[in-house]
This record gives sequence, C-alpha cells and structure tokens, in this order.
Amino acid sequence: MQKNIFLLMIATIFLSFAHSIALAQSSSTKRLNELLELQQNSKAIDEKLNLLEGKFIKIDFENKVPFVYCVFVNKSNLEVSVYGTRITIHENNDNNTGWMCSKGSNLKTVIKPNDSILVKCEMRNINYKKMKFPITNPEKYNLQVVYYCDLIKLGDETYNRFEFSKKDEKELKSLLNN
Repeated sequence: MQKNIFLLMIATIFLSFAHSIALAQSSSTKRLNELLELQQNSKAIDEKLNLLEGKFIKIDFENKVPFVYCVFVNKSNLEVSVYGTRITIHENNDNNTGWMCSKGSNLKTVIKPNDSILVKCEMRNINYKKMKFPITNPEKYNLQVVYYCDLIKLGDETYNRFEFSKKDEKELKSLLNN
C-alpha cells in the first residue's frame, strides 16, 4: 500500500511538472508568435514609409545659419497627402551631439508620384566654425546625417513608424534559440 501511495505521489509530481513545462512552452510559443507578428508588421510599415525616399543634398548657410537640406521623392504610384520627415545629424563618435528635426506636411501639400519635396532643418549643437561650406560629404567632418519618413498617407491609408525595438529583437532571438 505504501508503495502505491509513493508511486501515486511520484506520478502526481511528474504530471504537475509536465503541466508546468507545457504551460511555459505554450506561453513562450505565444510570445514568439507575438514578436514575429510585430516584426512582420514593422517591416511592412517600413516598406510603405520608405516609398517617400530621402536623400541628403548638402549642409549650407542661409542668413548666417547652417541648414541641412534633404530631398524626399514619392516612389509610390499614389499621391502623398500627409507626411512627416525626420532628419538627425550628429558626430560619428558621439551620439549625444547634434540634433533632430521633424517636418510635416500642411493641408495643401500633395506629392504626386515621382515628385519631390525639399526639406531643410537648422543645424544645431555642432561646432561648424572650422567647416567649409557647402558640405556635400558630411563624413569629411565626421558627421552622420540620418533622414527618413515617419508618417505617410498613401491614398486613404495612413502609416506611422513604430520600431521593433532592440529589446524585442533580443527577446525574439532568445526564443528562437531555445
């Protein structure tokens, strides 16, 4: 009788442990699927946002103030009626320098397919006194310029940038490796 009770206890412990493992695996699988869907959605939105394609033009003075100039071209086959652009500039060796500038459309702005808009933003928090202007190669002065679209309305659909974060990416890799 004691042997049966002992075997019953062991079986109960084993089943409890197996149930806990199944729950953990189910939870991990659910989170893995959530992260994969988030990553896929992020990539799909980025593809839409990249249809307003940016290109660095130059850094130059206007009224004794340095500005960064970028052009954004509508690479879609639809009109863009709402957009938001972002330009950042900083020194390559120090992300804490520089600044970020956001520019958006007004109600009258429409960018037809293959048309472009010029976006200029004031350059701040960078020592430019020893630079020769206009600057067409920012790397010459150890500068990095990043430009992208973070909001776009194509036809009736609006897309906003959201990032698949480094934390999400790390968690996804961890789940995929287990």
